[in-house]
Amino acid sequence: MNRLAGSVSSYLRQHANNPVDWWPWGPDALARAVELDRPILLSIGYASCHWCHVMAAESFEDPAIAARINETFVPIKVDREERPDIDAIYIAAAEEMIGRAGWPLTMVLLPDGRPVVAATYLPPADRPHQTGLPRLVDAVARAWRTDREALVASALDIDDEGTGASPVGFDTDEPAPTQMATRLVDGLLERADARGALGPAPHFPRPSYLRAVLDAPSPPARAWARQVTATWASTALYDHLEGGFFRYCVDDQWHQPHFEKMLSDQALLARALSLAARRDPELRWCAGVAAATLDFCERHMRAPGGGYVASLDADAGHVEGAHVTWTAAQARDLLEPAGLDADAAIARWCVGASPAAPRLVPGASWTTPRDLRRELDALRAGRRLRPQPETDELVILEFNAMLVSAQLASGERWRQRRALETLGALRQRHWRQGRWRRAVTGPATATGADVAWLVDVEIDAFELTGSDEWLTAASADAEYLLTHHGVDRPRAGPSGAWHGVVALASDEVDDAPARPASIVDGATPAATSVAARALARLGLARSDDAVLEAARGLVRAVSPLALRHPLAFPDLIEAAGYAFAGITIVAPGPPTVLSEHVRWSAMSRTVLVTGSGSSPQLVGRRSPWAYVCRGSQCWPPVDSVSGLERQLAVTH
Repeated sequence: MNRLAGSVSSYLRQHANNPVDWWPWGPDALARAVELDRPILLSIGYASCHWCHVMAAESFEDPAIAARINETFVPIKVDREERPDIDAIYIAAAEEMIGRAGWPLTMVLLPDGRPVVAATYLPPADRPHQTGLPRLVDAVARAWRTDREALVASALDIDDEGTGASPVGFDTDEPAPTQMATRLVDGLLERADARGALGPAPHFPRPSYLRAVLDAPSPPARAWARQVTATWASTALYDHLEGGFFRYCVDDQWHQPHFEKMLSDQALLARALSLAARRDPELRWCAGVAAATLDFCERHMRAPGGGYVASLDADAGHVEGAHVTWTAAQARDLLEPAGLDADAAIARWCVGASPAAPRLVPGASWTTPRDLRRELDALRAGRRLRPQPETDELVILEFNAMLVSAQLASGERWRQRRALETLGALRQRHWRQGRWRRAVTGPATATGADVAWLVDVEIDAFELTGSDEWLTAASADAEYLLTHHGVDRPRAGPSGAWHGVVALASDEVDDAPARPASIVDGATPAATSVAARALARLGLARSDDAVLEAARGLVRAVSPLALRHPLAFPDLIEAAGYAFAGITIVAPGPPTVLSEHVRWSAMSRTVLVTGSGSSPQLVGRRSPWAYVCRGSQCWPPVDSVSGLERQLAVTH
């Protein structure tokens, strides 16, 4: 076994028996490369990555290939879930060097960490139009011996600016949230097809786009929201037997999923679908999909010690999707001997001659008809007898905070109680030696995204409970976030206005070659976007201009890019609404009809302050009245839902 055997990372442990002499990323590995005067072979992946498994089986488990790697390099493995700061640096470098990136990511680095070669999956031998890993190893070994000067000269410089992570230039005007939001929705509606997809496959669900469209009142926006939710829930993107969403679909018809399941996807999709159910009466059915997705997380992703695991593998029994796909013959063999209606089940879930993931026949209701529930139970039971996917056991702060937010948004009391319990446990288990830690176990320091999501979900908890416990925690964690992850940027904006971004790596991390900012919203929101939203909401809840100004500084730094490329910044645009046009609704004391109405409506860019705690927003205000404020302007108190709605119509 190599040095990965004792790792807390499931992905690294998967490679502990490789004949490759792997090192985990860290000062010791980097020092070893300098000591031996060797280049580094950096391999980045994650536990549920199908092609990572393929490359491992083909190359890293091959003794001959491993020997060549060990003779030439100091080989280093990185789990992108454990060290997203390192991953971000080299993903950006690969995109700059070869115009694409993905996992497995294969990089050749100089001993000082600068990259000279970038690739993704490499086969064990040359193929048409594809270089094999052995040829790459031999070419680097030869160049290192005979032409090192040229190799060094070709290296890409890595620093905070060189990773493509920093915005370029600033507008002199303050950001205009409405303008950015309009450009985002217009861009979505211009590009979306009949299924709500943007461009050719692969198709990733983007919950942030759904949320943005739900905020737009136009009929085309409502139609797009209905199309995209129907696509997500009826196609093979959704697991119609066990619940939960797969990572993405590889075909334009959404019939062929990539079978890994990420906790972050379950959380963000459940949260967005709960919101859709509240915003549009025709989307009330989405609440059922959200609940089933959260149920899936409880059954299959709950960690033994509390919290939720990072992901489930795409493979089962070393075959991609073997636990998920069915043929009509397999369904008949299972159902007919039990006297069940195989024909109806095959028709509803579109099971055919070739193995495929079930999907709904067009026009079918998402809810399983009562007369097919026995068939559904039988198919579930049969599937559970198959080899099951491996689990990435990391309990990651960022992803767990996302899930807690989704549970709180569900509106179900038992889920909300579970969410508050989980949030309390996260605060205890991820705080060690005076630092927030990304995973429950292991030394990795929390990223800016981890801490930003923690602050954001603490504000969710405060809105639900009105308890000072969560407002106090959010305040302390916001200070930690700005102290250790806030990065000032040169500015040319309004006089005296701060501009900044959020770095993934803490300033206490000493083994990263750069501290890239996280500003572009992808499958998960960027750390800068989440931080801006969280800080703005905290500033509104506390009536704290300094915290609100910090949120505005994050928006200012990125808003020029967001105006030019709004589809790349949906979460930053949402945060801008809170930071520059946020609304506070104060409903003092215990829950009332008014506070429950606000919670149920899930209004955009609105923060709810209840209870009898220390927030300045509660001073001089009394139940059962509600007070609507935007900045320093407050409307007269109201005591009816209709009066509240009239005021909100004006403020929005």
